[in-house]
Amino acid sequence: MQGTQSVSDQLREHDTPLVSVVMPSFGQAAYIEESILSVLNQDYPRIELLIIDGGSTDGTVDIIRRHASRIAYWVSEKDGGQADAINKGWSRCQGDIVTFLNSDDTYIPGAVSRIVAAFTNNPSAGVVYGQARWVEQDGRPALETNTRLTPQEMLDGFRSLPQPAAFLRREAIERVGRLDPTFHYALDGEFFMRVLGNFEAVALPQVLATMRLHPASKSVATGTGFAPEILRIAEKVISSPTQYPLYHVDPVVVRAGAKVAAARFLFMNGEYVEALGALRAAAMATPRYRYQIVSHELPRFLARAVAGPRLYAWAAALRQRRLS
Repeated sequence: MQGTQSVSDQLREHDTPLVSVVMPSFGQAAYIEESILSVLNQDYPRIELLIIDGGSTDGTVDIIRRHASRIAYWVSEKDGGQADAINKGWSRCQGDIVTFLNSDDTYIPGAVSRIVAAFTNNPSAGVVYGQARWVEQDGRPALETNTRLTPQEMLDGFRSLPQPAAFLRREAIERVGRLDPTFHYALDGEFFMRVLGNFEAVALPQVLATMRLHPASKSVATGTGFAPEILRIAEKVISSPTQYPLYHVDPVVVRAGAKVAAARFLFMNGEYVEALGALRAAAMATPRYRYQIVSHELPRFLARAVAGPRLYAWAAALRQRRLS
């Protein structure tokens, strides 16, 4: 079932940039209303919200209907997963600036206005991103990102952007393509790898969004699914380096960096032998990551193994607050 198109029609009558937010959803009735309101209550006047629900039966549709008059488009039907849902939304959106927000994440008040101002002040930027705050299932703050990446750091470190705080110029999607639906876990990492390989990125210091940790979230429930997809991203870049003109692609370094990143996900999910094997392979391949592995990765793994994941996360959050 889909809602009215009148919202988008009205928004297109103005000269200021239209911002399109696509919200994929499936079975998120516990969180989606907070996510919807965080978009609709932004102080920026020209936002179109499109919700692509995968056929939820948990009350999600009733929540969407309550806000249908302020939603540009919505549908609830079976789809091919998160990437497919986002791509469907992007194919319909009209915005000059485009993003997606998962239905368990939220925007901080004023986030969109800051993003639009940054795009206005940086006309060559293809992506603008702020920082994001991890929150517990009940909304209590945990950690905050502090991400400021050059394109080469994105590739060599296999770090990703704080997805809910990242917005794209429409031209970026038109050049690099939409999300790759063959990725189910690292879909945003693979996409942003393409974007930063082709476009200037601007980082903002402010926290613009929250990311919720709960048992059903991908990073908690199925974290080991990320590891093989990170290795796939590495091979994708290595096989087609000309599609990433802003990167210097050294296959040995790229593969080693991917193994270090994959090891983090494996270790977080209790795959200790596999994680240590990935770190050993990275260290053997190139000296570039040996100091990082010995001084950062292994001590962090040991601390997490001894303290347990929840105590380790609490200690990390406490340390971050003391440093901020």
